[in-house]
Amino acid sequence: MAVTRKAPTGARAVLAATWQARVLDTGAVQDELTRLWAELGDPGCGGDGAGEVLDAHPRSGSGAMLTRANTLNLLAVANSDAEATRVETAIHHLTDFYPSRAIIFHTHAVPDDQRGGGLDVRVALLEQAALRNRPVVRFESITVSADSSRADHLASVASPLLVAELPDFLWWPGDSPSRNSLFTDLAGLVDHLIVDTASFADQPRELAFLAKLARASDNAFVISDFAWARLAPWRQLTAQFFDMVAVQPCLDCLDEVAIDYAVSSDDMVSGFSAALLAASWLATRLGWESIDRLEPSGGGWWAPLRAHTGSRRRDVTLRLRPGTSETAVHSLSNLKLTARGEAAGTFAIERISEPALTTSSETPTMPKVSRMVYTRPFDDAVLLGNELSDFNRDRVFEEALNFAATLLPESDTSR
Repeated sequence: MAVTRKAPTGARAVLAATWQARVLDTGAVQDELTRLWAELGDPGCGGDGAGEVLDAHPRSGSGAMLTRANTLNLLAVANSDAEATRVETAIHHLTDFYPSRAIIFHTHAVPDDQRGGGLDVRVALLEQAALRNRPVVRFESITVSADSSRADHLASVASPLLVAELPDFLWWPGDSPSRNSLFTDLAGLVDHLIVDTASFADQPRELAFLAKLARASDNAFVISDFAWARLAPWRQLTAQFFDMVAVQPCLDCLDEVAIDYAVSSDDMVSGFSAALLAASWLATRLGWESIDRLEPSGGGWWAPLRAHTGSRRRDVTLRLRPGTSETAVHSLSNLKLTARGEAAGTFAIERISEPALTTSSETPTMPKVSRMVYTRPFDDAVLLGNELSDFNRDRVFEEALNFAATLLPESDTSR
């Protein structure tokens, strides 16, 4: 089994189609975009489909058909230079789905003697070369740089820049949305929120906040999490253990779930949220109940769960353990399920290298079976592209998130 993806080719700014200035109002930004499109001989914004097909244009290269993205608005907030680079890199390397307009808010500290009126704005028309017999695609990128002390005003800047009658996505790649007033203001403008809970410093607090937000949104607000998306191969492989009818009785005898997750001291990224979501996914699929919150245990975490098989109740032990792993940054390094009793068995998944996982399973009636699975961790561009192309709620994720909220420790000691 293998998962392979072609390395993405970065989008580039179209020749002579960039502009940078300090502006006082968003009208100047829209005027400049109109001018840049006109300079290229392309019509103004508009179109009714997923992409507006334009006439062949000599600047697109070799006279290929040119498509203008007409799909959605993407707002992204970067609260540091590193986050700004991360956001721009991901947007430039999208390969399968593109926003009509990407608006990046870059907030940073500005010395008093350099502060002034207006906002620093950079506008670019980006072009993704034709891939796999698809036309060339062009879309807009607007980067607004502002002093952190003025970040509260950026939501009023965002609203007039959003292309009308398109879905609006907010990507919040950094930390602490619950404590940021800009997040609150921007969340009120969008249909879909994308976060990466692995980047949160206080993961218990922020996961509880997201669970509450998901419950309060009531079908009007979609939440996605890169940490959850990175779990896709782990969830798939876990389910495959029990495809065989002969192994399925082991599900009713599982009594221990042990998950190891990676913690990075360099960038403060933690796989704790991924481990908790993986355990919560398993619990919600099997109908388990949470009894108490996670408690510190042996350098990691422990919590009791309860399973029901008919009229019989069974205690299940959940263990989450932090560790260091260069190949499992942001996510899991090991997952092991243990069943005891009349249908005993062990089922394990381990990341042994960046592109490879191994699985092993064994029961008293079946010999140990091991295999290697190639599934390279997704980068931001792949994760973002997948989320932008999916407009639906993920009910399984929301159920796991709500279950996770019942297990969260009270204080920030998850790293």
